[in-house]
Amino acid sequence: MIYNEAYINLLRGFYPCMGESARVTLSSVWPQYCKPIIQRNLRGETVEKINTPTLILRSGFMEETYFSLQFILILDSDGATVRHYEPLVKTVSVPL
Repeated sequence: MIYNEAYINLLRGFYPCMGESARVTLSSVWPQYCKPIIQRNLRGETVEKINTPTLILRSGFMEETYFSLQFILILDSDGATVRHYEPLVKTVSVPL
């Protein structure tokens, strides 16, 4: 994971994770949320989600969060997907 300083507030309990695998850092949401998006990226699709509800365990409690995001493909010289760029915005958060 590579992120800017403003993103740290979104990460909360996941921070610090600079340079770590998103699969490891986001393991609590990876199977149901991240993995399907990555699979679509690997098939060559850009994924966009608006106000997507996600339950995240952060700072010791479960939090209902909503994000708007895009997973934009980064291709190598042969046109294969090698990474993605993910502009992400937290739209609302509600402690449960």
